[in-house]
Order: sequence, then structure tokens, then C-alpha cells
Amino acid sequence: MAERTNGSGPEFGAESAVLLDDLRPNAAALLDYLRGHEGEVVGKDVLMDALWPATTVTENSLYQAVSELRRALKDHPEFALQTVPRRGYRLVRRGETRANANAALRRRPVRLALAALCAVIVLMAAAAWLWPRPAAVSTPPSIAILPFDAPDDDLKWVRLGAGLSAEIAGVLARNSWLHVAAPVSAEAARHLPSDDVAGHLGVRFVLDGRLQVEGDTLRVTATLRDESTARVLWSERWQRPVSQLFDVQDEIVDAIDAQFSSIYSGTLAEYGKAQARRRPTSDLDAFENFLLGSDEKHRFTAQAYENALVYLRRAVALDPDYAQAWITLALVLGFQADISSPEAAAGLRGQQLATALKAYALDPDDPSVNWGMALAVTMARGDRARGERHLRRALDLAPNDADVLLIAGWIAPTVGIFGPEPLAWADRAAVLNPSAPAWHAIGHGVAAFASGDFDRSLEILAQAPESVETLLCRALALVQLGRMDQARRARDALMTLAPDFALESLHGAIPPGSDTMLALTEPARRVDIPVRLDEVAGGLSPQPANAAASSDRRP
Repeated sequence: MAERTNGSGPEFGAESAVLLDDLRPNAAALLDYLRGHEGEVVGKDVLMDALWPATTVTENSLYQAVSELRRALKDHPEFALQTVPRRGYRLVRRGETRANANAALRRRPVRLALAALCAVIVLMAAAAWLWPRPAAVSTPPSIAILPFDAPDDDLKWVRLGAGLSAEIAGVLARNSWLHVAAPVSAEAARHLPSDDVAGHLGVRFVLDGRLQVEGDTLRVTATLRDESTARVLWSERWQRPVSQLFDVQDEIVDAIDAQFSSIYSGTLAEYGKAQARRRPTSDLDAFENFLLGSDEKHRFTAQAYENALVYLRRAVALDPDYAQAWITLALVLGFQADISSPEAAAGLRGQQLATALKAYALDPDDPSVNWGMALAVTMARGDRARGERHLRRALDLAPNDADVLLIAGWIAPTVGIFGPEPLAWADRAAVLNPSAPAWHAIGHGVAAFASGDFDRSLEILAQAPESVETLLCRALALVQLGRMDQARRARDALMTLAPDFALESLHGAIPPGSDTMLALTEPARRVDIPVRLDEVAGGLSPQPANAAASSDRRP
């Protein structure tokens, strides 16, 4: 094989040439450029200008090329790619020590080196004193929505395909964690090969589709691909009468919104978690740490909460302006409070509120931030009126987000919302996300209880992971159905899992005589579950199962 050069640097050896041939074009160009500047730190802007001189791209394109090159170099004996924080990247030979990397600097005149070093130290000290350090920015997933293909001889359907993609892009663009290429740019790139589309627009994911009309029947298909791996992640097909054109358009937008907007359980979130687990922890960026922390918290164990805090604190350290990581951190602190002693819980609730307020200050229009605030102000301050306002604001902001709808039904009783709404929200979430994770069943069961459908609540909770909230809701539903022996067994399991539990542990302060929470307090008292934390502190504890069996006390 002929040896290759980059035009300015030394020639590549045979192994490097083979490596270049195995890489995708952007990663190969990155290696080519860095090889010509071996040992030097090359800034991100310089690399982006060199690799995409005639195209405007985001840092995500460079990130993809770096990730691919780093994976390819893992087993390569010749080179290693280093990240230099806040400066860029450097290609070095494996085994090269820091002293060797700086040998060129040490060969300069000592006086000049000392002067330069002093100047740098003075400038760094001044910068540290006068200015705050810039926050690292997490790399969000990026997606382009291409105009849906349509019969070329019918302008009506061509316009519909373009309008449908623009509407989908507009809906997805509401998510601050997702970068969506502008519809105009996607329209201009629609005739390029799919690989070229992703590179041209600087995105990783591409969503496209097709409209087909046969007589009175309309068929629509949509497909999502990860262009960095050429993998199809999701595909769906709709078939409706042509007369239902606008109905099916709304259905398509809602379905795609539900698939991709749900930050905890949507298609991109689940794919991101799977990808993150394949990579070393030291290489995870803020977004990946956020995803892994979110996944850990849904295991609902004390150890999982500790693991989640590690990931989420790393995420906010990498990106202090990451509102969704802050609000998820607040939620985990709240989950820890759920299973802690009253004394420890009080401190954790204060941390939960402070962390939630930090998220809200960063992004008051984020749906997850708002429902997280609903929980925090209710649990820490007992302010259910404000909690309800935040919860309804989250629903207004994300009416098609399956996670938001499910969680709204889940925490509705905490903020004092009972009646038909909670179950309607959770049922819609189940329609939008039919392959939802197991933890959705906890929220769905709670929502059914809040709406008074106790049989359905028990049916759903039978599929839910065991947790404090699962056991509590099961006990209360059984009481409402008059199945007291089973209710007491559920109560005993609850108090074994959380010996210091009181209803306030999960639903915030409940003033004596409050009518708002009667749907919870009345069945709780009937099965001897403490309602207020002072009852636990004052020594009130559930009777043993054999003693409680003869007791059916009512308020």
C-alpha cells in the first residue's frame, strides 16, 4: 500500500495508513490533520475550520469524529489522542511521557521559559481572582428532520411532507437538551445521501419519512437513524383514509414528540444510556452522566440513589448551567429523604428545595424543572397551591411528553389533585409510550388511586417494582376496597422497608384537620399508617400483624 501524507506533516507509516482507510471521512480527516501537528495542542475552532472549511457545523460534529478516532486508536500501537481541558486535542505517540511531550519547550532558552512561565502564572492568578471560571457545556444529541418524501407529481403532498417535517422540528425544538437542525437547512440537504446530510448539517441523528397515497388510503412511514453507526433506532407506520389527513398529521406529530421528547424514557434517552454504558466512565460527558444518573434513580434502592448522586453531581460539575441535571439531582435527594429517618429527611428536603430552585433559576420554562419544583415546594414547605401551579405549568409546556404526563398523574395527590385528571394523564402517557419502563407502573397505579379507581390501581401496581410508594398505595387501595387483612400485610411490608415512615414522608406536611388530603389520610389511619412525622417521633408505631388483625380503627 502506498504511504500517505497530509500535505504538511511527516509521512504516515503503513499501520497509520491502514487506520485511515478504516475510518469514516471526518474521523480520517481529523487524524490526518492532527498527525501533521503531532504533539501540539490544537483548539476546537481550529479543527472545525480545518475539517469543515465551507460548512457551518456544531461542536457535536467534532465530538463525533473525536469519539470515533479515540475508539479506533484504543488498540492501535502507534498513537493516542489526548483531551486537553478547555484547550483542545493532542495526538501523541503511545508511551510518551509528559517530560517528552514538553521536551521542545525545555530546549528553549531558560530565561525565556522562566519569563513566559511567570507571565502565565500572573495572568492565571488574575483571571482566577477577577473572573469566574467558564462553565463546561454538555454536548446535546442533535437531529435533523428531513421533509417527508411524497409523490413528485402532486405539489399538495410535497408541501404536506415539508410542512409535516417542519412541525415535527418545531415540537422537538422545545426541548432544551436536544439540538434540532433548522427546517430550512434540512430542506436544502434533503437530496444529499444520508451520510452527507448528517455531516452537512452537523447532526448525529436523522429522521425522515414518506407519504404514499393509493386511492383513498394514506400511508405514512417515519424512520430514525444514528448516522454515526448507520443504525435504525425507531420506525413507525400509519395508515388512514385520506379524508383524515389532518387528524393523522396530529397523530404523527404527537407520536414522534412522545418518542423523542421524554428525557428519561424516550427513544433517544434509552439509546443514549445504552451507548454510555459501553464507554469508560472517565469519557462520559455531562449528558451521559445525566442519563446514567436518571437510570440509577429508577432502581429505587438506597445504593442506586447513591450511585445516581455520583453521576448527577459529575454532570453539574461538568456543566453548572445544566438545569435538567440539577432538577434530577433534587429528585434523588427527595427519594433519599423518603427512606430516611425524620431528622435526616429534614436536611435532605432542604437540599432538595435548594437544588430545585437552582434548576428553576436556570430554566423556568422546562417541563421537568416545573414538576420537580412542584415536588420540592410541597415536600419542603407544604405549599400545595404553588406545587399545583408548577405541575400544571409542566403539562402546558409538554402536553405530549409521556414522562411529564405520567409523572403529573403520579404526584397529583401530593399537590392535592384528586378526581379524574390524574388517571387521564397517566392513561395518555401509556398510549404515547406503549413500551414504557417498569417504573411508569408506580406512577400509573398512584394516578389510578388518586382518581378513585382502586381495582385498577391494584392491577397496575402488581406490575410495578416494589418501593415505598408501591406498598403505600397498595395498602390504601386495599383499605378502600374493604380488604383489610391484605391491607395490613401491605402496611407491614411498608413499615419493614421504611420503619420511620409516615404519610408526610411522601406527601409533605399535612396540617391537622386538613380536608385536602382526606383521600390519603382517612385510609391511612384505618390501617394504622402514621400520617404525620410527629406521630412517628412521638412513639406511635404500627401494631404487630397478629395484633392489628383484630383492629379496624377509624378516625
